[in-house]
Amino acid sequence: MRNLSWSGQAGIGTPFLGTAETTCFACNGRRFKPEILKITYKNLSISDILNTSIEEALHLFDDQPSMHKLLQLLNSLGCGYLKLGQSSDTLSGGEAQRIKLATELFRQGKGNTLYLLDEPTTGLHQHDVEALLNALFELTKKAIRLYVLSIMLMLLQMQIG
Repeated sequence: MRNLSWSGQAGIGTPFLGTAETTCFACNGRRFKPEILKITYKNLSISDILNTSIEEALHLFDDQPSMHKLLQLLNSLGCGYLKLGQSSDTLSGGEAQRIKLATELFRQGKGNTLYLLDEPTTGLHQHDVEALLNALFELTKKAIRLYVLSIMLMLLQMQIG
């Protein structure tokens, strides 16, 4: 067993099946040493906070304006169900694009930017697609050129930017 102490997971290598992940015995899946877990914010450890969804974190960080604004953007783009500490290699392509989009909306951009989005609506509910479209329109107001590739008829019928 390959021990990934304090990473939350441990890899078990098998010759023919690849590596299987299991909970790390050193940290019991919490990813931090006990002395770090003693430090809390609103009675939550860093491990608890990282296991919080974006939607739940909106309430947790309502007194932190910058953090709250970014969380609101992510939630409005249909990412509210994602965990704050979720590994980026577990995100779908659409989720990763929406996180990048939120980052760009959050940043005070200077315009003159081109974005190519490939199927950013993958896995989204219709309500979340509409929220995404609103965010895309916000980007075009910042003089950002935007091209969206999608098989969704609703997006094909709309002209963005």
